[in-house]
Amino acid sequence: MAPSAPTTPYQWLALAMGLLILLILLYASFISCLERERRAMQRLLALSLLLPLPYAVCAFFRFPAHEFMVRLLVALPILGGFILFLPLGRRRSQEDDSPIKRVDERDTIFARYYLQPESQRFKAYYLRHPEKAAADARFRSKPGLLSPGAALYHPHQFAAADAGFAAVTAFHTMLDGEPAKKRIRSDAAQMSTFIKNWGVKLGAAAVGITELRDYHLYSNLGRNEPYGAPIEHNHQYAIAFTVEMDKCMLDHAPLGPTVMESAQQYLHAGAIAVQIACFIRNLGYSARAHVDGNYRVICPLVARDAGLGEIGRMGLLMTP
Repeated sequence: MAPSAPTTPYQWLALAMGLLILLILLYASFISCLERERRAMQRLLALSLLLPLPYAVCAFFRFPAHEFMVRLLVALPILGGFILFLPLGRRRSQEDDSPIKRVDERDTIFARYYLQPESQRFKAYYLRHPEKAAADARFRSKPGLLSPGAALYHPHQFAAADAGFAAVTAFHTMLDGEPAKKRIRSDAAQMSTFIKNWGVKLGAAAVGITELRDYHLYSNLGRNEPYGAPIEHNHQYAIAFTVEMDKCMLDHAPLGPTVMESAQQYLHAGAIAVQIACFIRNLGYSARAHVDGNYRVICPLVARDAGLGEIGRMGLLMTP
């Protein structure tokens, strides 16, 4: 069976589909190259060689059941695209995303990472959770994100990011405090509007307010002292806000500029949070700010219930 130039409509159709798939995959690999996603680029290039191959065979060779094979090859991507956009599955209600019980902050990867090996806390934790010991040991053996041993380490960029995260800790002494003794009575609707507008003026992209629910709170402290202490549900409402990261910096992910921008916006968010909490205390009401490294609440759940977005598959808030 010798190859020959396309002559039949089916051969030309196979050739056109093969070239279309090739161009799409080459374009995707080019975008991955621009985004410095080497692994994605390599896989897309490999697919650009493999996926158009059956179409090339059908375009340049004639064989039994040739027309059937061309129809099948043309139908498969069309069917796949159709299935991709079908609204399949049941849309879960908002409450389906909510924990049935509180999450223990000691179980978060951040809290587990900072457990000191051979310490009493370390031994006690993995005595309670032996199933996490092996995976955590592998994770702990790797260099930290900002350490010189990290694969993408850049001394200036990572030092700048570390400075940003370190600056956030300066807010830890300002998170809570005694409210003013004289309480200033305010209209709830007017005060909500004021806080939302002021939050945007301070630099928030969006601000929302929700009733503080039990599942918003961690059950026990895991990253701060007193370690393991139960967290009390002692506020009625929660204010959530978002800040926007610079797209130009994020386009460098997973390189240093993205880590720098992340640190900068944690710092920015901390400055907004402590000001709003202090403002509320100045009016004579109790308030606590929650910033990076010192949370009592699970921020994505609070933000979702405050109307700022929805929970994505990775457990984070998805918001415009």
